[in-house]
Amino acid sequence: MLSSYYDESSVDGNGPVAAVGGLLLNKDGYDRLTSDWYKALAKHPKLPINSDGLPYIHMKDFGADGLLSDYLDRRALFSDLATIVNRRKAVSIGATVMTENYRYSAAVFRKVPKFGFHSLCFLMSAIQQAKFVLSKGYEHDVPYMLDGECNAEDELRLAHKFITNKLPEYPCPHPYKAAGIMFEDDKKFPALQAADVIAWTVRREKANHPFPDGFEPLAGILEVNHRRPDFEDEWMTECFGLM
Repeated sequence: MLSSYYDESSVDGNGPVAAVGGLLLNKDGYDRLTSDWYKALAKHPKLPINSDGLPYIHMKDFGADGLLSDYLDRRALFSDLATIVNRRKAVSIGATVMTENYRYSAAVFRKVPKFGFHSLCFLMSAIQQAKFVLSKGYEHDVPYMLDGECNAEDELRLAHKFITNKLPEYPCPHPYKAAGIMFEDDKKFPALQAADVIAWTVRREKANHPFPDGFEPLAGILEVNHRRPDFEDEWMTECFGLM
């Protein structure tokens, strides 16, 4: 059985690009990624610990104001994590929206969009995910796990409802293949931490921002079985003109 895991990067609209990234894992891939992830993090004793006494990472902690801003062993850490993601994933997905394009579309259609940056990127990811599983002949709907610390849960649940209830009625060939949605503590789920890593990497690439020293291995995630749905004109029409 396949399940999917997603997180966001810069979906507050303050940066040039908003992104949602994630990955699909089968049961074996999930178990192996979890085991590999903890083994990799255990080699770095300065990482934060969750309430269960296990290490975790947040990409924001490596920022200029983060608690790991001066962490020196980043290259070894991210090289391990990129290798784990590529080895265990069925596919990774990173959906992006240029914030300028999003605001322009809202102005053209003169309406407040139903979906914000976060939920629109999630919607694009879900459709790209459905295209992937259908291309592989997978017959089951796929459940979603998202980071429970996001501040847009209601909006994301609305997007999920749109996927399951409205997309089948659209006069356009968008597949959905969506099972349930849940929100969990990413400190306790390595698959969600992997999604955070993917979202951060996707946003940096789309914004044409160079990877800081030590972060370069993460670019390798986007070179292996990765899909990039973008916010294009047809999406602008559908998401602003038809709602």
